[in-house]
Amino acid sequence: MIKEFKISSFEDLIEFIKTQDVPAKDITEIIADTMSIYTSLEDNFNRDDLVNKLKDYWIKWKNIRERPFFLY
Repeated sequence: MIKEFKISSFEDLIEFIKTQDVPAKDITEIIADTMSIYTSLEDNFNRDDLVNKLKDYWIKWKNIRERPFFLY
């Protein structure tokens, strides 16, 4: 069964990452599609660390056009 999610805000994205058991490759693609930033995740990545990095990025850059394209 294929699940479908609508991510229409930053909060939706964070909730999705926290609650859904999705492989790192798919989360990388979702972040790229929703935020236009790119990250490289290992299969055993820490979800809490990723959420914290995304929140820090969002606090600093939000919708500024001249923002970094990569999240480390």
